[in-house]
Amino acid sequence: MSLEVSERAVASASRIGAPVDRSTVDIDIHLGRRLRMRRRSLWMTQTELASAVGVGFWQIHKYERGLNTISASRLWMLAEALGVSVEYFFSGLENRPAQSADAA
Repeated sequence: MSLEVSERAVASASRIGAPVDRSTVDIDIHLGRRLRMRRRSLWMTQTELASAVGVGFWQIHKYERGLNTISASRLWMLAEALGVSVEYFFSGLENRPAQSADAA
């Protein structure tokens, strides 16, 4: 993972007063990389993908850089547009033990 991208994402969240969870940022970056890899393998532009899911190309750019979190519904739409399952985006993500409600 690029430390530069991760630090930028953390700084961006901090500026707007959002709580920062490093593991969440890491997941956003991983999903973004998988999104970009699949889109590029299909020779699809950010604009084409954006049109397919009803957002602007700049939003796709932010997803791919891990700067914006992808909602569950948007992830579903992206998976359909790219012809993959939602699980595709999580492939290669290391397993982390789930936190209990007490730990949160």
